[in-house]
Amino acid sequence: MSRFTGLFTRLVVLFALCIGMTLVAGPAGAEEQPPPEITAEQMIEAARAALAQGELDDAEFILDGLRPGEGDADAVDFLRGSIAMQRGEWQAAAERFRAMLARNPNLPRVRLDLALAYFQAGQDNRAAYHFRLALGDLDLPPIVRARALALLDQIRRRKSWSVSGSLALIPDSNINQATSAREVALFGFPGRLSDDARETSGVGVSANVRGGYEWRLAEALRFRTVAGLRTRTYAETSQFNEQFISLQTGPRFLFRKFDLRPELLTEVRRLGDETYSRAVGFELSSNWLMAPTWRLSAALGGEDISYESFLGDGRLYSGRLGIVHALGRATLVQVDTALRREVVERDAYSWREYILGLSATRELPWGFVLAGGPSYRWRKYGAPLAIFGPDARRDRTLAGWIRVSNRYVELFGFMPEITVRHERRDSNLALYDYRRTAGEFGIVASF
Repeated sequence: MSRFTGLFTRLVVLFALCIGMTLVAGPAGAEEQPPPEITAEQMIEAARAALAQGELDDAEFILDGLRPGEGDADAVDFLRGSIAMQRGEWQAAAERFRAMLARNPNLPRVRLDLALAYFQAGQDNRAAYHFRLALGDLDLPPIVRARALALLDQIRRRKSWSVSGSLALIPDSNINQATSAREVALFGFPGRLSDDARETSGVGVSANVRGGYEWRLAEALRFRTVAGLRTRTYAETSQFNEQFISLQTGPRFLFRKFDLRPELLTEVRRLGDETYSRAVGFELSSNWLMAPTWRLSAALGGEDISYESFLGDGRLYSGRLGIVHALGRATLVQVDTALRREVVERDAYSWREYILGLSATRELPWGFVLAGGPSYRWRKYGAPLAIFGPDARRDRTLAGWIRVSNRYVELFGFMPEITVRHERRDSNLALYDYRRTAGEFGIVASF
């Protein structure tokens, strides 16, 4: 009986207050007034007091007395989420905290609780995402910030496997990235392009899956293997179908604030029903937590490529550098740069390329997430093609994308996502100019 003592005491106090208010309402013999009802706010306060004393059953019993929609929704969800956390019911707790952030994404305490619930449930990708957003709050107490960073480090060290996937419908105005021009200059004279050489629109389906596993060899040493498959399929224009298969494997060294991954990789790209290229190479990559709200990623690599076309054999060298910053309580900002250089048997088809991209991700009310940004590519080829004149080819590509998703609408772990992209390439050779607008309407998941 003792476990109901706290609940009984609070109910007696509430009842006595009601009786007292009735007795002072008027002199004896006056018309009797019905006792005032206990308000939703009083019940929430009583549940909060019970929870503070560790009386979870009492707190839940009081909250069960609220009618649907009665009382402050955030207060009710926070109390029920806290009860679930103390019982170890991580998914139930996450649902309550997610509901609060769906109404207002600027709640750092709730975001930390949600991240902790995901962490305890073993959903490390989701936990890390919300921990990083929470760290963007400049008012976060130092002890809380240190705890969040410690849990992020545990995620980095304990994770053994990961899987992500997507399936989307992809309407595309220019699936072959070709010019819309009807004529181009060849040897200084106008030449008419065939329909096959001009832009082609279509609607296809894309399916992407990527998965990896890490074997723990020592406290600070792992061995990981990651495989991926990307496909685009067009029913009426199968010559533009594409499959990209990749595999990379190697050790992963863990240090206090960064890791180091020297890996071998192999890739196969198919266009239509034929193999377009095969590649084997090496990449050294790293992630570094520079500060609580700043993360840096970098990679250097080289590949030997064998083309099944006139390009023959070649080598591709690349370097990438990216920085992610948690800006405020619900925004991530990212800057990506890259330098790529490909050398093939003919200088006219060898090139170097510089890439710069900027993007931002913003959490919005009702669970929506808005992301997007621009990117710029500049590519220069090594020598001119006589058929086009004395100048080597130079391309400038400006692109932009915007994506809308909802993290709180899920079906078997998948969430809906809509992406729109636009590209514009301007070349000194008109044959390589193009405009392209494409959409992706699909579902994505990460485990």
